[in-house]
Amino acid sequence: MVVRRTLIAVVALGLLVFIARNKVADAPELPVINTVPAFEFTDQAGADYASTKLEGKVWLASLLYTTCPGPCPRLVGQLGRLMNSWKKHDQLRFVSFTVDPSRDSPGVLSDYAAAHDIDTARWALLTADESGLYPFIRQAFFVEAATEITDLDDDEVDLLGPIAHSLHVFLVDGDLRLRGIYDTTDETAMRRLKADVPLLLRNH
Repeated sequence: MVVRRTLIAVVALGLLVFIARNKVADAPELPVINTVPAFEFTDQAGADYASTKLEGKVWLASLLYTTCPGPCPRLVGQLGRLMNSWKKHDQLRFVSFTVDPSRDSPGVLSDYAAAHDIDTARWALLTADESGLYPFIRQAFFVEAATEITDLDDDEVDLLGPIAHSLHVFLVDGDLRLRGIYDTTDETAMRRLKADVPLLLRNH
């Protein structure tokens, strides 16, 4: 009787392992949308920050600027909540690129990080010369880095800020491959992001 029960337990365990493996195997593979160019910019501490720091990591890229009055703080809040929900995943990083590098020096970015409780051990804020930063953003994420808005009245500028830029988040794998683009103003897109990040982390 003991032998029979043990055999049944072993068979049941084997069946569970088989099912689990097949669920992983059947999981949808995220598409490869683009290859992000290698880069070397400057972080909020004034240190060099190269794409080699992200090798083997899954990371979420975003665009912001420190004087943005409304959209950027909302974006930072969303990303902060995501970071907290995934804090156990050491392979996950967040990287934000300023779209206003002439104003957003490392010191300004450092103050912004402190004001918004950004954990800079896992979330880097990067700046560089426009000549290198803007082409990189265009090549990596298919968006124009920033466009000065000239047809808004003062109230609209106070609400939206003077610079138009993407409020999308970009999911990148450890081989610098772009695997997903998500509109942070769209609830369906954000639900998809929350599903895709763990999927990609399982493969790293």
